Amino acid sequence: VINLILVLVGLTRSYPDDVVRNSSREWLMTHAVKDEAYRMPEDGLLDPRFVGMSAEEVYDILDAEKKSKPKPENKPGEGESSGSGSGSGDETSPDNTEGEGEGEDEDEDDCPWGHVEDAVNEETGEALTPDELAEAEKEIAQTISVATGIARNRGQMPGALASAIIAADKPSIDWQEEMRETVVDYFPDDFSFAKQNRRYLGGELVIPALDGEQRGHACIMTDASGSVTQTEFSQFMGDSLYICREMGFEQVTLIQFDWTACEPEELEAGEEPEMIRRRTGGTRFRAPFDKADDLDILDTFDLIIVFTDGGDDQYPNEPDCPVIWATTGEFWGGPPPFGHVIKVKL
Repeated sequence: VINLILVLVGLTRSYPDDVVRNSSREWLMTHAVKDEAYRMPEDGLLDPRFVGMSAEEVYDILDAEKKSKPKPENKPGEGESSGSGSGSGDETSPDNTEGEGEGEDEDEDDCPWGHVEDAVNEETGEALTPDELAEAEKEIAQTISVATGIARNRGQMPGALASAIIAADKPSIDWQEEMRETVVDYFPDDFSFAKQNRRYLGGELVIPALDGEQRGHACIMTDASGSVTQTEFSQFMGDSLYICREMGFEQVTLIQFDWTACEPEELEAGEEPEMIRRRTGGTRFRAPFDKADDLDILDTFDLIIVFTDGGDDQYPNEPDCPVIWATTGEFWGGPPPFGHVIKVKL
């Protein structure tokens, strides 16, 4: 599956999956590959019939084919103790002895591919801590996301690669949980049962509230431009409601924007936003920041959350408070020059 993806990326022109699937292995090995780096070695695993399939689908096919092959009969005088297996050289027996595996170990260092190495700190050479590893994984995921957007815009995204990225992009946690974890990084949780959450006063359950001061003043800037679908906008408003209800901010300011920005909607703790769309024009990230600056409220924000589909590449100056970019799509021209990016799953 990986080799097919590499060869398809190396083709000078895009070919439909069915054309590639019906081609020969020799055609794929030599045809129109613009860079020698994308050519497979002669003994490389490469089968056109697997184009567009996941690794799991290929495993299922190979397993079914293996089971359907008739087992060769032993000749008279031959028994199981003879040690002559019926499998091909690329199959590994689970009963290999240490002696049988020694040859492979000796040749392993001569192989230029196939190694798996633990990530290390480039400066110290030591293994990454769990926090460093998590940060490295986030950077890799963001790099893949940006590269994917660029490749799609240039028409250089083979269907097989797109499918692999989509499969790998399934989040391990809900994005709202990532949002909460990011907010907690800026405003650590400190809950206490001595102070009950007033949203649940009078109920049967005693729900703890944040001990001491709340998380301050948050601003939610919501992209309502024409490129944002109604489904995306509904998601943004639902998530804004979640933030107002669950994040524990003392005050929330909401600003919808497209090319220009609406008048801010101010909410106190416990209040909920109106679920009304007020814009449908082009996108300009600077608009809500400029609006807040003109009203002299930009410096009052402790956190800014921008909901968008990523459809702009002109950014404002970085404010003094942290910024979270919650996006359903890829940012034009690459990631924002500041802030933390979270992928919103519809």
